[in-house]
Amino acid sequence: MNLAKLFYTSPEAVGLRRLPVRATLYPFDSVEAARAVRKESSPFVLDLDGSWAFRYLTDPAALDETVADPALDDSGWERAEVPGCWVMHGYDHPHYTNVQMPFAEMPPEVPAGNPTGVYRRAFTLPEAWAARRNVLHFDGAESCFLAFVNGQLVGGSKDSRGATEFDLTGIAHAGENQLTVVVIKWSDGTFLEDQDHWYLPGLSRSVYLYSTPQAHIADLFAKSTLKEDLTTGLLDLELFYGVPELKAADALEISAKLYAPDGSAAWEGLVRSAKVEGMFGNGSDPARLACRSVVELPDVAPWSAEAPNLYTLAVAITDESGRCVDATSTRIGFRRYEVRRREFLVNGQPVRICGMNRHDHHDTLGKAVPYETMKLDLVTMKRFNVNAVRTCHYQNAPEFYDLCDELGFYVVDEANIEHHAFYNDLCRNPQWTAAFADRAARLVERDKNHACVYAWSLGNESGLGANQAAMAGYIRFRDDSRLLHYEGAVSGQWVDCVPNRAVTDFICPMYPSIEMLVRWSENNRDDRPLVMCEFNHAMGNSNGSLKDYFEAFDRYPGLQGGFIWEWIDHGIRQETPDGRAYWAYGGDFGDTPNDANFCTDGIVWPDRTPHPGLYEFKALAQPVGITLLDAASGRIELFNRRWFTGLDDLALDWVLEADGRRAGGGTEPVPATAPRSRTYLTLPVERPETMPGEKLVLRVSLKLKNACAWAEAGHEVAFGAFELPALSVAKPLPAEPLPTGVKKLADRAELLAGVLTAQVNASGITAMSFGGAELLKRGPRLNLWRAATDNDGIKLQLEESRTGWRKALHVWTEKGYDRFRAVPDEFAALGDAVELRSMVSCPGIDGIELEFTQLLRPLPAGAVEVLSTFVVPPEFDDLPRLGLTLELPPEFANVEYFGLGPLENYIDRDAAVWPGLFRTTVDEMYVPYIMPQENGNRTRVEFAAFRPGEGAGLLVTAPGGMEFSASRYSVDQLWRAKHTCDLTPESVIYLNIDLRQRGVGTGSCGPDTREAYRIAPGRYQFSILLAGLPEKADAAKLARSLVN
Repeated sequence: MNLAKLFYTSPEAVGLRRLPVRATLYPFDSVEAARAVRKESSPFVLDLDGSWAFRYLTDPAALDETVADPALDDSGWERAEVPGCWVMHGYDHPHYTNVQMPFAEMPPEVPAGNPTGVYRRAFTLPEAWAARRNVLHFDGAESCFLAFVNGQLVGGSKDSRGATEFDLTGIAHAGENQLTVVVIKWSDGTFLEDQDHWYLPGLSRSVYLYSTPQAHIADLFAKSTLKEDLTTGLLDLELFYGVPELKAADALEISAKLYAPDGSAAWEGLVRSAKVEGMFGNGSDPARLACRSVVELPDVAPWSAEAPNLYTLAVAITDESGRCVDATSTRIGFRRYEVRRREFLVNGQPVRICGMNRHDHHDTLGKAVPYETMKLDLVTMKRFNVNAVRTCHYQNAPEFYDLCDELGFYVVDEANIEHHAFYNDLCRNPQWTAAFADRAARLVERDKNHACVYAWSLGNESGLGANQAAMAGYIRFRDDSRLLHYEGAVSGQWVDCVPNRAVTDFICPMYPSIEMLVRWSENNRDDRPLVMCEFNHAMGNSNGSLKDYFEAFDRYPGLQGGFIWEWIDHGIRQETPDGRAYWAYGGDFGDTPNDANFCTDGIVWPDRTPHPGLYEFKALAQPVGITLLDAASGRIELFNRRWFTGLDDLALDWVLEADGRRAGGGTEPVPATAPRSRTYLTLPVERPETMPGEKLVLRVSLKLKNACAWAEAGHEVAFGAFELPALSVAKPLPAEPLPTGVKKLADRAELLAGVLTAQVNASGITAMSFGGAELLKRGPRLNLWRAATDNDGIKLQLEESRTGWRKALHVWTEKGYDRFRAVPDEFAALGDAVELRSMVSCPGIDGIELEFTQLLRPLPAGAVEVLSTFVVPPEFDDLPRLGLTLELPPEFANVEYFGLGPLENYIDRDAAVWPGLFRTTVDEMYVPYIMPQENGNRTRVEFAAFRPGEGAGLLVTAPGGMEFSASRYSVDQLWRAKHTCDLTPESVIYLNIDLRQRGVGTGSCGPDTREAYRIAPGRYQFSILLAGLPEKADAAKLARSLVN
């Protein structure tokens, strides 16, 4: 195995004995059979996935020549599933880094300890295939592999995500054959795959064998576009085929047949029936001859993400007798991708890219992502109004593009290149040019027939050099029907300059602030559109200010959307010794160096459950805008934001609620509405008489009339919610005032409001009861701190990053916000009230204090008013929150509130919620972000009630509005925990009542929370009312009566 090291540390050697890369095609024996397209339908494909014999070695040096010997007895070896990643099954360990390499060696050298897996299995070649051409196909192996059949080396490759094929002619024979694959974890290719994900070696994608006749279709490129009239399809068909010898080609005829989306014949014709020409025009390569045909087709059904119309193209070789020798097929879509005058146009329309960056990830299988999971990802994306995917940072499996073609996605297909740790080195090093060019060719040649692909990406975070120019040269020559995308060409210079045009047709920056986007739009004269390749980093409790980005897209020319980073948290499922599941991240497997939980930065959890941020995205990307024009008449406007389709597939439902009580509703037909146009309708809304303070909310919903490929009938695609003014207000009889009083004792006081009593000392309320039943154990106490979100700062990397990219958390912990101390300074009875004053200090702020005052006053309505005053000096700038914490009995777990809901929301993430009366529980309010952190907040809340079942409870109202969350975990416990399994429910419920909490922003990788969503120094007052809620009482009525 001396060949192995020479191969896996030589970047010039990109592969051994590989066949030319080609489109994903399967052989059939007739045109009719080929219409099935799928691999599973071909009678000439032998699936090699499943259980293989497996042997794990710590270094390829341990390999010997017998490992590929067909006679080797592997019956005692372990078993491994293919596709699979051996580190997910107990061998070696997963390793996560972001930018830094997982080892110290310099390219192209790799560690001496280099884990290696040997896979073996037998396969039976049918007798009828013995005289045919048989090809061994690998969809991907990480990071380098060598393949042996019957003891003979058939070839090797390094691109972990690229398809690789080897010709087994003269090697495989009829009957049983032995296949051995040696997979090596680290190679020179690893330096090109430094991709902010786990290193998960193995045969991570499918392996199969297919058989063709000796005269066979080798490859085809069906370049299917639209002419400028946008109705005429242009099919430019280039076909490569092989023959056993050149003279045999003259007796063959190649024909093609195109089937429309409904299955009818759309066109058929000969591709060639005359003299053959070789690939290089000299007929010298009988294995790869070329022919071409260009056809115009009137009135085609165009492909778009909204209407993914797919045609099936079947191609056949027939002999002189008319017998079909070989046939294959692919699906195509007629579309036109171009850039004009700062607009990216799809079929002439400047579509908005509402996209996601998607890594391959499965929480128990690693990068061996099953087809069903790929489909779940894409179906979920469609349900949440995602229309585009960037395949970060490599080609996905071929089936993924089939699904994107079918379901309708615009795809940026990315070459398997990221050398972030050597950013401007490898891209300028001629020793690596072959590897760059090879990966570009493998990207384009495999995926060239997919309608969904609108741009080829040259990779990610890999600087800019001649090697990208080599990639761009190949791609532009090979495919002029698509565009180029590469962020490295614009990095750091796009705002005020006109960056390199040779390697990108887009301005595609990472994580720009909204201010940068506006400056570019208003001042830069670059005529290319701006589509962010990564933005609004979704790590943990995130996706703040997404609404502001979408408003910028609407307002400023040239801004055409972008791709959220990223789709899925890359947590790996683990269990504690007592069986509690959690998701692990970098460092949890002893992997050093690592980048901690930076891999858990998705907008869905590893089990594909959506984060609240995905609902925010759905609301902002919804295909219909709904505007209330006149509350009195119920007149609304529908704006069809689609570019190609009407609203015929949608039905409209509406409901009117008065403090959660249904007061009207119905279903209305949606008028015919052309793309990008508006229509109007009047809803028969009759506003009922309301009580003082009672809120009327109209919610309008647009839903699918019928089931489709990605959702059931009734799925909501868009909504609008509006508060309506009251038409008439009832005048309730005034309630009898209740007795109130303040009793001052030595070091405490007692407040009385009817049957509500509260015990108070210098620190605040120490107990509260209602008719003898306990309502409150402690509080409301000052609260300035929150369990930092990932966007506030990566707490596991806090110390090592203090001198680098400084985040809010660095400042907060340096000032000591997490250790603030409130010292009682004054405790006085003022007739009908008690006043408390504390001076608040932080260990990192010398000599300056925040002043906190509370005035507690019992009210005749049966409540205690808590009027809090905060005097925040400039030194206490940008506090995490300004609020209060109360401790409730643990059984007060049923929650009812009027505010924005039903989802978690923050002042900079509230597009997916609406005002209403919502019922939930403390346990349901908890949001289990992989790194425990601030969660569960609700904003614009007017009142909240907490009780055990229907029993008596606590009512909190805020005349000026409030934010709140309730949790069984203290802020301190959430702050100190590293995994969800570290959390233990406490003996109280922590109720956080805030005047204001800092927005969540998107600062874990990107701009910090915007100034508008922070807390500035100044003087603030905050009033809340605490009252007892009688058993089975209507919380809303009582809350409204207290305020009014």
